[in-house]
Amino acid sequence: MANRFGLITKHVNIVNDIMFFRFVKYVLGILLGVPLTVSGQESPPGGVSLIGGDFLTSFKLYSGSAAATKREKTITGQPFRKVAELSTHKDTSNFWGAEYSTPLTLPVEKNGVALLRFYLRCTSTQNADGTGVVQAYCQKASPDWDKSVTQQIVIGNQWKEFLIPFAFSSSYQPEAAMLAFGLGASKPQTLQLAGVKLLYYGTKIKVDELPRAGETYAGRDNGAAWRTEAQNRINDIRKGDFVIQVKDANGLPVVDADISVEQLQHAFQFGSAVALWRLVSQTTEDKIYQQKFLDLFNAGGPENALKWQPWIGDWGSSRFGRSMALQGLRWMKKNEVPARGHVMVWPGWSNLPGLVSRHKDKPEPIPGIILNHIKDISGPTREYVYEWDVLNEPYANHDLMDIFGRQIMVDWFKTTRQHNPSARLYLNDYGILSGGGMNAAHQDHYEETSRFLLRNKAPLGGLGFQGHFRMPLTPPRMVLRLLDRYAKLKLPIKITEFDVDVADESIQADYTRDFLYAAFSHPSVSGIQLWGFWEKQHWRPNAALYRANWEEKPNGVVFRELTQKKWWTLAKGVSSKAGSFSGRGFYGTYRVMISIDGNQSKSMFKLKQDGQKLEVQLWGMDLRPDLKATVTANKKLMIMWKNTNPLKFGLQQSDDLIQWENVDEELPSDQSAPIIELPLKKAVLFFRLIRSVP
Repeated sequence: MANRFGLITKHVNIVNDIMFFRFVKYVLGILLGVPLTVSGQESPPGGVSLIGGDFLTSFKLYSGSAAATKREKTITGQPFRKVAELSTHKDTSNFWGAEYSTPLTLPVEKNGVALLRFYLRCTSTQNADGTGVVQAYCQKASPDWDKSVTQQIVIGNQWKEFLIPFAFSSSYQPEAAMLAFGLGASKPQTLQLAGVKLLYYGTKIKVDELPRAGETYAGRDNGAAWRTEAQNRINDIRKGDFVIQVKDANGLPVVDADISVEQLQHAFQFGSAVALWRLVSQTTEDKIYQQKFLDLFNAGGPENALKWQPWIGDWGSSRFGRSMALQGLRWMKKNEVPARGHVMVWPGWSNLPGLVSRHKDKPEPIPGIILNHIKDISGPTREYVYEWDVLNEPYANHDLMDIFGRQIMVDWFKTTRQHNPSARLYLNDYGILSGGGMNAAHQDHYEETSRFLLRNKAPLGGLGFQGHFRMPLTPPRMVLRLLDRYAKLKLPIKITEFDVDVADESIQADYTRDFLYAAFSHPSVSGIQLWGFWEKQHWRPNAALYRANWEEKPNGVVFRELTQKKWWTLAKGVSSKAGSFSGRGFYGTYRVMISIDGNQSKSMFKLKQDGQKLEVQLWGMDLRPDLKATVTANKKLMIMWKNTNPLKFGLQQSDDLIQWENVDEELPSDQSAPIIELPLKKAVLFFRLIRSVP
């Protein structure tokens, strides 16, 4: 009992010490006027430092193309006194243009877990938003510089603490790996770095058991100016004007009719990849899957079913194969969901079926085998698939181009066009928008490949950017700049495989929101396809919109709120004196409901970029006044009519039915059965009512 109580007392004392330390840091920040954002999280015991000695003596600065400099400074009021002040003096395009780094002094094993923690702030910058940019990474210390972790950080002028847990991707001997802070890829800036620690826990702890703090991205704040600018663009480029004209059975305008204009579907495609076998399954969870898909999305495409191996049966027949794929595509067509095809050719050995790779040593038959596959899959799917990813990931998958030359890519596009005359054909690749937007080599390769295809008359019809996001998250302004770059190719852009896989669900939701804003606001983007939406059917389960039990996650709420509420049109009102009702809405399909005096009408229309004028005739309504005339005893003409319309009418007379003149009498419009008397000047007179101009 004594030992147990002793342990409890010791634990309480430790907790009290920690709380006291946090309180002291808080009070110092207030008293000294130096704000500090601290994580409030302690490093678990048992971690061994991978940095030899103090970080200020262990780290070295590679000045590089950014012409970086370093000096040590002493400050007060923080839980540290010594800081490294790092300045860059030239613009560079890569983080490694200036690098502050140290080798790791102990061996580490593959999947061994570590915790990186440090403090950072930016004291001066030439970046327009007043922030500094740095990338922290732990990597192999020699080519090909494999990275176990990388995080882009955008930092303001207040101290902030970062905790980044990760697992090593390979085993390394001492000094075979390094920890670095990349300072390039920015305009000239000055950063202060302090308290750098890298603690190694081996495999006795999991990454998700370690504390985490500091992850964010530039442009996340609620009042960010870029988001307001994006919404203004959305209002300009994604909306059009409509006019509803309501008439009675005789073509007279109907006034004060109740009108409701309700959007049913976007013209812009908000879609998701799907498991086709789930679309034809009758299980309870697959029925939910089907309904959620139809509720959330207006486009989609098979995640795997149209890849070469599953199409020909290499993945079995219970969930894949030609028959199962076609059943799923028929389901999509029946439910009026357009399907995009993925993928015709994935030209790396690891992504090609055995019937191709077995010719690796004697590759002469391979081009013909590929062209036959394109023909084989095009025939049965042509009536269901409206666009194809013809070429997938050529930056990393180029084995066939290495053997046969780049012209073979043109052959694939031309053959696909031959067998799919109306489909839009895409080049699809990853790493263009993700990774902080800093993968210059990948981005350059994508543009050069696109231009090569166009120069060689390949029927390239669209640019596919996958959009798989992990830390570092690409700032929205950077996303927009990259979209601007590729828009110069004058082809529609499709985000083909969007997901956000980060541990913090609030960051995940915010970035989902902001990426949707950026993409939807760009005139070249024609659609966004998520790479799944349910945790049990997602290649990265954490990135899904719904948990396994169908609970909606914060990123799912954001997606639904934006696509079906904020960017959605519902207009109500009454028709004017001219019988019209006008408004502005998002391009798409609409239902119009009109009601007056028990008469109802339902109509549909599609709002396109040239606007829409819809004329609706209520055949059950006759708004012509019932005109009657009699001669009174004192030889006056008495005219009566039943007024069924609040419109004003004027009275005209004629003695030959050719020449008509107005009768200078005010015809009341506020009576249900108006009567006027006129002097009878001629034996025969003709009268008619005409509608006054409103």
